[in-house]
Parts: sequence; structure tokens; C-alpha cells
Amino acid sequence: MNKYYPFQVWAATLICGPFLGIILNIVRRPDSFEIGHLLADPIFLALGGAFASLPAFAFYYLSYRFLRQKVQSEFYFKLILCPVSILCLIFTVYFFVSEEMFQPSNRDGFIILLSYLFCALLAGIYFRINKHKYYSRFFPLGNLTEAKVLHKMTHINNDISNTTEDVRYILVGNIIDKHYYGEEKTIKSGTKQFRAGAKVYLFPEYGGMGHETMPIYGLPRKSWKKLKLLFALC
Repeated sequence: MNKYYPFQVWAATLICGPFLGIILNIVRRPDSFEIGHLLADPIFLALGGAFASLPAFAFYYLSYRFLRQKVQSEFYFKLILCPVSILCLIFTVYFFVSEEMFQPSNRDGFIILLSYLFCALLAGIYFRINKHKYYSRFFPLGNLTEAKVLHKMTHINNDISNTTEDVRYILVGNIIDKHYYGEEKTIKSGTKQFRAGAKVYLFPEYGGMGHETMPIYGLPRKSWKKLKLLFALC
């Protein structure tokens, strides 16, 4: 998971938005072009925008942290988060900048607003949320002794052998939700280390002679840092 994704989107919007808006206004009115505006105005707009957008960015960042625990698909993640960034930008302009920028009659301000919206949307789509690409399919996992996970070997398509990228075979799954635990059959959700639905990666190459233990890598409870644990599988 790319923990810098919100900052990348925020910075790209603040930097590219003013440049695009000023360039479009220059194209619309070439007679008003001055090199000083092109060099100085984007810097002041970026610095002022960074200060004015802090409350909205805080909400955007909290939304990102919430969604990264609930949504596994990058497509659906961005499908939810990109509109959130647009709403945060509209909120910032409306309450902290000027309502007149929403009026098409104010063409300079309206074009800059559209430039910010376009850059926010483009940055949200461009930057990756998941850093690493795994050739795998994700399976809901069942019960497996202490780990409480059931993994299935991923089936790699034959055409992957033709690619130039490095391919690593690993086991990928999600921690089980509600399940029976212990002799008393108490119902628990997830495991002691991982919450229900958390994505985990299993590396079988260090599993001992008979794979009696296996390293499991994932995001634990009450932490935002990945953790690697050894689980007894038999």
C-alpha cells in the first residue's frame, strides 16, 4: 500500500492546477501575457492553496486511511476516493477562497477552478495505491488451526512466462471474519494479530522442512505498519 498516495495527489493538484489555469487564461487572452505572472503566480497560488486546503486535506487523508482497511480493489478505492478529493476541493474554494470562482462569468477564476478539479482527478487516477504488482487472485479464506486462514495456490496464466517482469509465486488471502474458536466454540472475528478481511501474504519458502510454520506478512490491528509473523499451520 502506497502510504504517500494522499500527499502525492495533494501536491500534484497544488502544483499543476495553478500552472494549467494560468496557461489556459493566457491562451484565452494572449494580450495579457506577462512572464512574471507565469513564474510567480503559480507559486503564490500553490502556497496559499496548501494553507487553505489543510482542513479538507485532513478529511481526505482520514478517508484514505479508512478505505484502505475496507476496500481491497484499487479500482473501487479510486472510484470512491477521487470524488472525495473533488468535494474537498470544492469545499475549500467555496468557504476559504471565493464563491465567485463558481460563476462562469468570472472566467479567469472559473478556468482556474476547473484546472484544479481536472488536476485533482488526473492525479487521483495516475498515482498508484498499491506499490507492488502480484500476479495472483485473492480468495476469501477459511479456518486453519492457529492462523485461522485458508490459502489457495494462485494459478498463473501461461502468458506471464512471456513477460520481462520478475514474477514471484506467493500465497495471498484474507483473514476470516466470524468463526468458532476453541473447545467452547466461542465466536470470534479475525485473529489476535489481524482484523477480519485484512489481506495477508504467505511466503512458503521459509516454512521449515514440512511447512509446519509459515511467515505471514500483513497489516496488523491497531497499527499502520506492515508486520511479519510466524504462524504454526499444523
